[in-house]
Amino acid sequence: MTSDEHCLPLFGEDFQNKKVYSPNTKGINNPLSLFFEAEKFCSQGYYEDAFSLYLRTAKKGLMYAQSALGYLFLVGEGVEQNKEEALRWLLKASKQGDPKANFYLGSAYLYGHGNVELDYKLALKHLTISAEDGFVRAQYNLGKMYRDGKVGFIDYDEAEYWLVKAAEGEEVSAQYDLGCFYSDSDTGKQDDINTISLSNFLI
Repeated sequence: MTSDEHCLPLFGEDFQNKKVYSPNTKGINNPLSLFFEAEKFCSQGYYEDAFSLYLRTAKKGLMYAQSALGYLFLVGEGVEQNKEEALRWLLKASKQGDPKANFYLGSAYLYGHGNVELDYKLALKHLTISAEDGFVRAQYNLGKMYRDGKVGFIDYDEAEYWLVKAAEGEEVSAQYDLGCFYSDSDTGKQDDINTISLSNFLI
């Protein structure tokens, strides 16, 4: 995977960033305990080991594991790439309300990750759900969709709203894009630059 703006984030980075979902991980057969073990493997690049544990916990219904499993199927890490399995597991997690699953789904439909057919309507649906749940990278992608007219029309007000949200959430790419957004005369947003502390965003 490349590190460009279209690249999906590795699921195991949550372990590296210590963004845990619950402190209750006692018990070797506890699904959350197994999930965190999988996160360790994933963050260290041991994707096959991570896949095995994600699969065990996903089958038990843990939505975070279902998201992670869908991601691995989507990008082909630790398992052969499989679009159908990726979408199946991500949709399971999405139905349980996992913002990351909706981000993965929306980004896949927006950019064609994992050979998923482009579908801007589905991209908008899933990214909106994830963005409204506060997932910063979904907010960034959603802002770009409105900015670039991939929702069927260009809406600079919505683009600004979501790009600001993402920039405030410390998404570096959003901070850069927001600076470009305000400097572009086509957006008609030059006056809005005074309403936010853009100096906190620009790098």
